[in-house]
Amino acid sequence: MKISQALFGEVRGGHQLKAASEGLSVPAELSARLDLPDTAPPGTDWSPFVSGFPSGDRYVVARTFRDAAASRSGMVVSHALMAPLDELVGVPNLSFLFERLIATPDAPANMDNLDLKPVDDMPTPSPELQAAAALLAGRGEGPVVRLGHDGFEDLIVSLWVNLWPHIRREFAFRLSFGPGDVVETPAPALVCTPPSLSARWRGHRLLEAAPETMSIAASMLSGGREGQVLRAFKANIGAKVSEFAELPYLEQAYRMAELEPETLLNTVRIARLVERISPDPSDGRDGKRKVLDRLLLQFESADMSDVLSLRNVSFVGFLRSEQLWSRLTRWIADHDFEPTEDVSLFRAIEDALAPRSDPPVPDWQASVRSGLFEAARSARAPFARAFWRFAEARPDLVLALWECILPTADLEARLVETVPSKLSVDAVRTLAPLASDKRFYRLHAVAVAAAYDPAVAVRLQVAAEPAPRSEGIRLVLERAAPSEVVNCALSLADDRVVEIATSLVVANPTLLVDVDMTHPVAREIWAAALRFDVRAWKGPRDPVGAFHAMLTEILDGAARSGQTIDAFSRTPLADLGTFPRRAELWHQINEPARSNLMTATARGWIERCATKDPVLPIEPDLQVSVLRERSLEDLLRKLAASNLGRAVEIVDALPSLDENRFLDTLHVVGARSGAMAPHDAESLGRLLRDRGWRRAAEELLRSLRIGRQDVRPALRVCANLLGSWDRWLWGLKEITPDEKWNSLEELAADLYPWGPDQDGVWERAGGRGADLERNGSARSQWRLALGRLRRGQSAPSARSLLRTMLDDYASNDRLRFLVDDREFGGHR
Repeated sequence: MKISQALFGEVRGGHQLKAASEGLSVPAELSARLDLPDTAPPGTDWSPFVSGFPSGDRYVVARTFRDAAASRSGMVVSHALMAPLDELVGVPNLSFLFERLIATPDAPANMDNLDLKPVDDMPTPSPELQAAAALLAGRGEGPVVRLGHDGFEDLIVSLWVNLWPHIRREFAFRLSFGPGDVVETPAPALVCTPPSLSARWRGHRLLEAAPETMSIAASMLSGGREGQVLRAFKANIGAKVSEFAELPYLEQAYRMAELEPETLLNTVRIARLVERISPDPSDGRDGKRKVLDRLLLQFESADMSDVLSLRNVSFVGFLRSEQLWSRLTRWIADHDFEPTEDVSLFRAIEDALAPRSDPPVPDWQASVRSGLFEAARSARAPFARAFWRFAEARPDLVLALWECILPTADLEARLVETVPSKLSVDAVRTLAPLASDKRFYRLHAVAVAAAYDPAVAVRLQVAAEPAPRSEGIRLVLERAAPSEVVNCALSLADDRVVEIATSLVVANPTLLVDVDMTHPVAREIWAAALRFDVRAWKGPRDPVGAFHAMLTEILDGAARSGQTIDAFSRTPLADLGTFPRRAELWHQINEPARSNLMTATARGWIERCATKDPVLPIEPDLQVSVLRERSLEDLLRKLAASNLGRAVEIVDALPSLDENRFLDTLHVVGARSGAMAPHDAESLGRLLRDRGWRRAAEELLRSLRIGRQDVRPALRVCANLLGSWDRWLWGLKEITPDEKWNSLEELAADLYPWGPDQDGVWERAGGRGADLERNGSARSQWRLALGRLRRGQSAPSARSLLRTMLDDYASNDRLRFLVDDREFGGHR
């Protein structure tokens, strides 16, 4: 091996190259590197010391002495040997170089180029080798520090033996007075320092006693048997390891590959470490293939945290890594996305779609994206459920996920099926517009329904879903209570919501109990429900009042009659018996509502008449309908037999009822077995009197004649409808003396139509014919004769005259009645 020499020392007061082998080109920076690293602290013992480091294509080994002969203190003499780097890294023993370095501060005998042969013998290991190996194989900042320069050369020779070419290329060692002078590149891995300066190295790795246990990497550096397996593993994976700092990674990779459980996470860690210490895919193919195969196999039992562990492993140091990324895509596409994995899943989605910092490798991102895209198209439901959980946890990334998976109608169906009962407003505020833009109205519906109260949700759905579509609206309202659906219909006045509310009211009319029935939509729902089921009429708290309010608005011109009124006219509400403006209504509404309402009102009026409610007067239009009802006659007949006063009230309220129809009722009165109460009889009499129904009065009189004394109070009231004689004869009315004499006059004229002298009745009674007036009619003759008799101006007496007449007409009840009257001398 061709070795060049160089000598450095004092030249014109400075440290410079003094001599060199022929043809040697010495870099200027070597002068500084072969000087003291800093001013030597007074009293420190450091001379001589050895140093070594790579410089270009050569490796420099030097020994440096204090130059006592120099013109000033602090000067040194350094003898350096320079060997070809490529050759020297393959030489296990450096002692053949150290042996050719000067042993005193004197210049060598010659500076010729040397042709040296490396020695084959292995040096005796330094007692400090294991301690140095342990520190070099461990973690720490700065160089490993040995106290003192004596024996430093032996340690270097022992350590070099166990190094390999790649790390030898970067290996450097020298004297140091403190951390502050370690500034060059490559930095020394091992330094010696005067023991008096140990305090300067506090916190650094000081070389002391060997540890009780050695790491595998330390064993490899110290030549131990355990280190051989690590050396083999290093070769198998093609790791070059050019720095001591890489040794912990090498050992960690080995331990995980050979000593730790074969989990996917461990295998990923192995891959990451291998990629770091063996980045060239052409190196260590067999070892890397084994790692990759193991990883592919372990995907069978992977979870989402394992997948996340791959995010920063590029696998650029592995051949055929595309197999791994394809497997990752398939794994995600087929995954079950359990909620227990959500933290890892959400992190994976974020890293794949929109990483904030420390972005993952592109291949991992692409694989995860592809896997999510495929999972979204799976007929299975796990992705849909996971989508909702992600939307809830990360609404800020919903758009990115949406654009990644490019949702289909099938996915919409699965999302609708799996929507949770509650969603945050933030999640839905992002998702709802996306669903609407995609015309996924059912998805829009379940999302807003899970985030908002029904009123807000249905308003948003109505705005998003174009008519006449209503699937989404129905989905929203499925989550609402029936009463909330009705309220939504009232607030939105949307035909689709109104239709749904109507169906609910049909099933449960009481939904209208607390609804303001003056609202136009409320009325629309009510009327529509009636067309399906007439029983819906009783839905509102006050259905009668609500319907009457509608009718009032029609009368006031605030609303129009039409199909709405038609619907109500077929319900019990059609009875307008209590509607105060009923009479105005009949000519404001059209058929068939008018006929329906009028018939129902007439029947209702008749039905109320059968109760204890007051009998109310009704308008002429309604009377016509009432009088058409067969039930009126039935009721009047029934009441005539049991509650005549009520029957009279009813007839009294029906001015249009004629006497002929009433006579049917009166026949029932005459046929009843029980007696009429006096007050009922009086009511009947008043009715006959007020209506002027003489035939009815005479019908009552006939009842009296056959012994029905209970009709007498009625006849007394309507006595004016009877003749005066009937009134007097039956004691129906108090008769004045004048009326009594008039009755006698009337009877006498009937019995003796030729006058008082007929049949000599006047004279037979004791009167004188000369006193009689012969002129005039018989009636006027009787009037004059009786007038004289009454005034006492002529005989006979009234009693004598009546008895004489009674002799002629013994069976005449009227004569017997007059004979007994006190006015005519009788006792009554």
